Amino acid sequence: MKRSTTLIFLSLSMLLTALPTQAATVILTSNLNALNSAPQNSSTATGTALMNFDDVTNQFNLSIDINGITTTTLTNSHIHLGASGVNGIVIFPIGTTGWTNNTSGGMSLGLTGKSFPTAYVADLLAGNTYLNFHTQTFAGGEIRGQLVAVAPVPLPAAAWLLGSGLIGLVGASRKKGARS
Repeated sequence: MKRSTTLIFLSLSMLLTALPTQAATVILTSNLNALNSAPQNSSTATGTALMNFDDVTNQFNLSIDINGITTTTLTNSHIHLGASGVNGIVIFPIGTTGWTNNTSGGMSLGLTGKSFPTAYVADLLAGNTYLNFHTQTFAGGEIRGQLVAVAPVPLPAAAWLLGSGLIGLVGASRKKGARS
């Protein structure tokens, strides 16, 4: 019995050690407005962003919807390094191309399969990056929002592997115990 208990714990520790190497998608969101800008301004523009980030490949998809800014007034957009209220360097250019105007006086953009700079992944996951949208009226940034992680989503295969391994170990332990 002692040998099967040791085997179970050894196998379980091996499974748990392997799990962190499994890919996870981290979902980040951002609420964009002028009050988040540094310095704040009087713009009434608002927006939201949703990022799906793969923490193994550093690939991300980003969806941005903005009201109150159009493609004719946008002069630039970026992901910056910096805590809330602190201005920082540009770490990923979003730019002005690819945007589409929407009927509500705003614009939208979807980016897929982009590579996030490896040196800033820890900052991204810690909430120390922000989106900034520059316009003719507010050259330093009209609206801004921190990218904040909502929750990691583990790959279904990792959970399946752990569950299957535990079921197999319990079954093996019972069979061995029945023979004793």
